[in-house]
Amino acid sequence: MLKRSAVFRVTLTVGALLFFLAYRLYLIPARSIGQMLLGWGFEVTVFSTILLFFFVFSFVFSFVLQRLTWSEHLSFVSHRFSLHSLFSILFNAFFLSAFVLHFAFFFFFAEATWRRYSLLDTDSFQLLYFFTDVLPFTGWLLLISSLIILYIVARYVSNRLAEIESLPSFLHHTLYHAGRPGHAGAAAFMALGGLISTQIAAAPIDSPVAYIAVDLYEAFSARSLTIDAASPPASYNTWDRPEPETLRYKKIVVFVMESVTLKALEEGTSRLEPERMFAHIKKQSHRYTNIIASNMDSRTGMLAMLSGRFVPFEAYSDADVARYAFLSGERSLVHRMNEYGYGTAFSAAVTEQEAVVFDLPWSERFVLTESDRDRARKQGFLCMTPYEFEHSCDDRYLLPRLVDFVAAHERAFLYHEFIYGHSQEYMDALQIDPVRYYSDYVEAFTEALKKRGLLDETLIVIVADHGIRMKGYETERSTYILPLYFFHPQFQGRIDASLYAHFDFKDLLLAEASHTSPPLARDHAPFIGMTSSAIIGAVDARGGLTVIKDRRWRPYALMTPDQAEAERLLAGIRSYRDRFTESDFSY
Repeated sequence: MLKRSAVFRVTLTVGALLFFLAYRLYLIPARSIGQMLLGWGFEVTVFSTILLFFFVFSFVFSFVLQRLTWSEHLSFVSHRFSLHSLFSILFNAFFLSAFVLHFAFFFFFAEATWRRYSLLDTDSFQLLYFFTDVLPFTGWLLLISSLIILYIVARYVSNRLAEIESLPSFLHHTLYHAGRPGHAGAAAFMALGGLISTQIAAAPIDSPVAYIAVDLYEAFSARSLTIDAASPPASYNTWDRPEPETLRYKKIVVFVMESVTLKALEEGTSRLEPERMFAHIKKQSHRYTNIIASNMDSRTGMLAMLSGRFVPFEAYSDADVARYAFLSGERSLVHRMNEYGYGTAFSAAVTEQEAVVFDLPWSERFVLTESDRDRARKQGFLCMTPYEFEHSCDDRYLLPRLVDFVAAHERAFLYHEFIYGHSQEYMDALQIDPVRYYSDYVEAFTEALKKRGLLDETLIVIVADHGIRMKGYETERSTYILPLYFFHPQFQGRIDASLYAHFDFKDLLLAEASHTSPPLARDHAPFIGMTSSAIIGAVDARGGLTVIKDRRWRPYALMTPDQAEAERLLAGIRSYRDRFTESDFSY
């Protein structure tokens, strides 16, 4: 039995390594073959370490068994099969955990390598969310079928080889000595050497294990922050500001671009032909060029804009959602627009409902049904399911409905979240630069309003939901600066470079729509990183950037102009977060 189980474990491990090697070779267009093979060294290290552990157990088990007296031997043997079953369960648990981790990494290879999610910031709820709401059916199918094939082949090979009385010497050596400490240690040393060399060359190895190693090094090499008691900053809630009595525009349309910074918008605009809308929109726009993203996820980014509050939580952690869900019933820009007499609508070309944001008191909600997706495909629009939580179609499918909504209401407020840009799959399929896509969409929308004689009474707002979420950009100030354009045919172009937070959007919109002065600029604008990043930070009015890893077990600054300022910022945000409950908001 020990012989058969040893062969099974070796065969299963080799099969997994060959599977991931094949996956890496398939992904070579995204990386060089050298990078892929170096990364594969980490898979070899991980799976051989698991194998090593159980070879050591088998050795210790046999060693103890040989040295017992006969009476002890018989007593010990009675537990042999139960112990063998226990360690088989443990081996499979370790093996499956490692396999699923690496499979998820390769299935979302582009996103995983861009963002380099940290397992140190992931909890059980987020892991469950990944498997229930992120991994699509095709991913589940590939994962389960791969494991079934691996286990069937490993079982077949172990049974056949166990029947052979005398194995060839090279095969015997492979099966019974592959897990020797020297071999596993050599593999680990090679992988560690590769990690160090590539870090020196500023080219991290594409491996979830390498990312964990780098993350641990960063966490324990940085200076820890000391946290003292602090009061929550009052400026993180904007509802004490005066509001205009009336608005001058009958129609207000907000277009929310996906992950577009001001820098990216300007660079993308520079590549457009002169006749494209975004190429000449500056001449008729009031532009705010120092808007700081408050949250680096779509849901909480939009919620900050609409609620007029800093939302001090990551978007997609169940525990965090429970902390901010009450905002759907609190006062918001949607409530205020309803009070002004506007018909209000939220739109996104997806079948799913964006939690909390969708629950705000919109007059209408424009999302897709499965019938819509069928019709969209028949009309030639691209529809995809890049994630299990996103069954979406090309934004342009909804455009006629949105124009009809604006035209049908005497006073209309439309808030449209772009789907294009959420997933690389759309951009790969359509081969359209996001800025060009957004420019063409807004131009088509304004032309439709112009044909109906509605453009002169419409204020067009162009903004983004959050900044860049790629690893390595978190310490660049431009990552957090978002575009905010207010366009109207009668506007004369102007720029306001005052510092504002994303959650100042409500007051900036009301000021522009009423031709009144905007709110006073901020001394600093705080932000929360994307889910599973543990990042918080702020940009100050002097241009300084503070980025903090807010880990409960060891918070530290990735970047800060002053350690004491970073500690004060962290204390203030934590205090605000701890008091962020429904009972703390009353008007």
